[in-house]
Amino acid sequence: MRIANVLFTFLSILAFGCGHQSSSSSLVDQSMTVDWSSVNTKPVPSITNEAVTTVGPLPLEGNIETKTVPKDSKIPTALILGAGGYRSLSHIALLKQLKLAGEEPLVIVGHGLSSIIAAYYAFGFEPDYIEWKFFKFINELDGEPIFEKEWLELVKKKLINELKGKRIEEGRLTLMIPTWSESKKAVTFHKRGDLESLLMANLDHKGILNNDLQPAFTYKTIGKKEIYDIGVKRIIYIDLLVNGITWSRGSGFFNGIFEKAASVTLKSEGKADILVSYPLKEFEIDDLTKIADLVFKSKSLAKKEIHSLKGEKNSL
Repeated sequence: MRIANVLFTFLSILAFGCGHQSSSSSLVDQSMTVDWSSVNTKPVPSITNEAVTTVGPLPLEGNIETKTVPKDSKIPTALILGAGGYRSLSHIALLKQLKLAGEEPLVIVGHGLSSIIAAYYAFGFEPDYIEWKFFKFINELDGEPIFEKEWLELVKKKLINELKGKRIEEGRLTLMIPTWSESKKAVTFHKRGDLESLLMANLDHKGILNNDLQPAFTYKTIGKKEIYDIGVKRIIYIDLLVNGITWSRGSGFFNGIFEKAASVTLKSEGKADILVSYPLKEFEIDDLTKIADLVFKSKSLAKKEIHSLKGEKNSL
């Protein structure tokens, strides 16, 4: 009888654990692979936003409530957000449209400043909140040049402060952060590890914070094998560089880096199932004076592209 009671208790605990996805162990397992269980919803943080006139949409007080959203899409998709300095803000409009269309990706990857957008999104923050976060950060800048030491310190303190202490595998979606290792001479698409340090490495072109890990997008932008190995069947790459690179301050060092990145993207075209190239040449990579125009244009581009993505969906 005692053995039977122990067995009944064990089976009860096992059944309870399988029915609840909020434990740390189930969260890690789910973040690393595509979950095709019969349950199609899961609770995620919900952040409410409203428009203001100074620094973009402003979250209301209070913060986290629970809502239910689709956990998978009809075609398991990886969305790769290409690098582009401040042009990266154009990705946010596409994330909004994808959510509205019910086409949320299962895997999200970000390069450069876009990696921060990907990280916030993977951890359940709404696109409007991400937009507000970037506008607030930009509003607090005081002429610090992009990618330089003072700018990096402000990114760490002001822009990614809400991601501090988190690990990549804890996200709502599967998140990948690519980096180049100078010592190993290789690109790694990280699915585990300290989120903050890997995000900062994605911006540290000069090795100011870490003399080993650097941005990966000048070497490799699409890890096809790494992405397909976890069950993805479609890769969408959003390119912000191929149609033209311009700078307001004319940095030869950074211009060379991004020219190389554009070349790498061109060579990687065949690795993406869908390549979306945004015509953003008029927006300098390091210029903040046209951010409002950039956001406005990205909304129309996103609406146009979402129709194309829907058309591609049925052909795969």
